[in-house]
Amino acid sequence: MRNFFIIVLIFSTLQVNAQVGGISASKLATICTQTVPAKKIEFEPSLSFAFAKKYWDSNSNKQIINQDSTLVASGASFRFSYGVAENLEIGAAIPVDMSTINYGIKYQFPYSGKLSFAVLGGFNLPLGNQFYDKKRKFEDNTSQIVTGIVSSLALNDKTSIDFDAQFQKHTKKLETGHKNDLFLNSDIGFYAKEGIQFAFGTNYYASKYENAQNDVQLLSLNAGITIEHAENFIVVLNTPIDVWGKNIEKFIGFGFALTILIE
Repeated sequence: MRNFFIIVLIFSTLQVNAQVGGISASKLATICTQTVPAKKIEFEPSLSFAFAKKYWDSNSNKQIINQDSTLVASGASFRFSYGVAENLEIGAAIPVDMSTINYGIKYQFPYSGKLSFAVLGGFNLPLGNQFYDKKRKFEDNTSQIVTGIVSSLALNDKTSIDFDAQFQKHTKKLETGHKNDLFLNSDIGFYAKEGIQFAFGTNYYASKYENAQNDVQLLSLNAGITIEHAENFIVVLNTPIDVWGKNIEKFIGFGFALTILIE
């Protein structure tokens, strides 16, 4: 069952269309080097909920969003990943509202040791139901390209670590002055017993603007569990918590995903 892969949503209002989409993972929100087996498909529905009462300002000081209100963010999405060949997979991720479609590709370098590497590529296309002014470019109406690297380390039969770094840039210059995004993710997983993996992750996000006062940063911690008792199904539960940021809301969330392998 450890050849199945799971990916869940990280909660951030600025990361809805971010990172390489449609690509498999083995723990929480960090991509692993392993690919979906050749000529097989993974289908994964996922749900997410998050709540925020505070945000970090441009000086990273916490502020109250509204004295008597709570910001709620929720979503659902579907992932499709296909093993094109050995060590090569492609995929797509689509939210329920069809506002975007995220394409991804992952290639694992052939290597049989404990430390392995892979490269990523992706293209995020906005598909929202709205009028598009072709002369004006903003985050929600401009495509993005993403590249990245991945490494996985098997410490022993029960414990492993995944790490990925991704760089994202819009295909056009935006009126907001946005320049690029950087994502750094890491997960460590431990199989307490057969079919039960406990995982803990850290996720860092940085968005650069022409005006440095508008830069966005976010550091989150992510704890969860994967349940792998069934033959072709995996359930993952996780709780991401934002612990530090700049110009962004402070969320506490919950995620659920069901990974289905189609032979």
